[in-house]
Amino acid sequence: MKDRIQHELKKDSDEFKILPRDKSQSKQSSADWWAVFGIPTQTQDEKCYSMKNYIACIHCKTVYRYTNTLSTSESAIHLTQSTLSNYAFKYKPRDGSDKNVKSKCNDLIVRWISNNIRPFSIVDDEGLHELLQFFYELGVCRKDADLRIKDFMSSRYTISRHVHSMAEQTRTRFREMLSEPLENEALTLSPDLWTDQFRQISYLGVTATLIDSLYKCHTITLCCTEFTEKEKNANNIEKASISCSYF
Repeated sequence: MKDRIQHELKKDSDEFKILPRDKSQSKQSSADWWAVFGIPTQTQDEKCYSMKNYIACIHCKTVYRYTNTLSTSESAIHLTQSTLSNYAFKYKPRDGSDKNVKSKCNDLIVRWISNNIRPFSIVDDEGLHELLQFFYELGVCRKDADLRIKDFMSSRYTISRHVHSMAEQTRTRFREMLSEPLENEALTLSPDLWTDQFRQISYLGVTATLIDSLYKCHTITLCCTEFTEKEKNANNIEKASISCSYF
């Protein structure tokens, strides 16, 4: 459903439009990210129907599923990216400044890894790069010279609690993605077994490969769990796959 709405909105037809959210409706509507989001609508027989379970970016027509418990992280990131497109910002390095910045960056990384006993491979972590890029773009967007990262970073306890809500949101999104391909027999589930060479523990992962309504291919890892069955036969794999699936 979400993909179809997004597809129709990007066609710029008279039937599907984005209606700006009325900020007077609730406190949630006054959030900053509502500046670039609205409610998708469909007009049929001169009547306008709102799709209240979805929101869409006014600029690029990207559609998100929206509920009262939805985290604003995706929307906030999208807001930053959309707002940045309105700025003609280009980085112009000064002579020799890049070397000094990189040297200082290397010093901070070494200090971080040494003091907190982190692996060197952490500097290649895509999640770390994405987080740093987000804060960089946030600073550019706000043009705030006094931006303090600590003001935005949550505690480990908050993050651990947020894992559960984000996991539920992801499951909801995956269910939506899987429903249409499943009905049209355009979904393949692939089990994968491997053994930890150090602890000698067997694991089972289940991957879904699907084609959506827009003929795009997606690969989703549905679950991963310890494989406790003694024999790795078809019946045991099927049994373990069903028990580890949360969908």
